[in-house]
Amino acid sequence: PLTALGMVETMRMEGHTAFVHTAAASSLVVSLPDAAAESRVLAQQVTETTQLLDQLSIDGIITSRQKSPYSVWMKMNRKSLSMDQVLDRLAMRVRVDTVDECYALIEALHDRYDTVPGEFDDYIAMPKANGYASLHTVLQLQEGPVEVQVRTHAMHDLAEYGDASHAAYKRGQGFDIAA
Repeated sequence: PLTALGMVETMRMEGHTAFVHTAAASSLVVSLPDAAAESRVLAQQVTETTQLLDQLSIDGIITSRQKSPYSVWMKMNRKSLSMDQVLDRLAMRVRVDTVDECYALIEALHDRYDTVPGEFDDYIAMPKANGYASLHTVLQLQEGPVEVQVRTHAMHDLAEYGDASHAAYKRGQGFDIAA
């Protein structure tokens, strides 16, 4: 599996490098929101979610990422989307200890923030065929959407390293977990 993960990463980087020198990249980068501003939005959301975890007395690990222009372009082309329809340009993943904590956090996030209608998926109650389990939602902040995934540590390990991983999908052994 580690070899496959390395190959997938190498292929992604080669595609990204080739993309950077295209006209599509130039026009997309110009139309994307300012990366530094989006980074600040994401950092603020991580801070607020950390405070929310504290209020709920939940220990959690939060990671976040900004989708690269290449990844945005790939998703737009793969799914025939406009840039405004790519709702996961900013994303946050929260890992907690229990399923009850997953639901408590998602409920608190939904109580505190507006959400994008139709963008909540409960893969804990209805896991994917490959075993992938997680809660997905998209918060609609004033600055734009932020995708949030909430899962337990065990769910995370399966999604990252097990049969539900992206590398397993690329090897033809799993199913795509990306929305």
